[in-house]
Amino acid sequence: MYRLVAKRPKKDYFKWMDNQIQLRFKARLNTQKPEDMNRQFIIVFFLNNDTLGIYEESQKNSGFDEGKFLEIK
Repeated sequence: MYRLVAKRPKKDYFKWMDNQIQLRFKARLNTQKPEDMNRQFIIVFFLNNDTLGIYEESQKNSGFDEGKFLEIK
């Protein structure tokens, strides 16, 4: 049967149970702007559901909020 809007793929229960692992990386911006040079991020790849999250670390007096920066599903 053909559809105009594709159905969501079924979630793989065994993949979700077996891969309760997160890959975490530290990153910083590659820029010449002085206000962005010290911004640091944590990039997290969740193996159980193939999502990616980018979180910003807190910096004193930077003017940027810490927490979720970007999430890709």
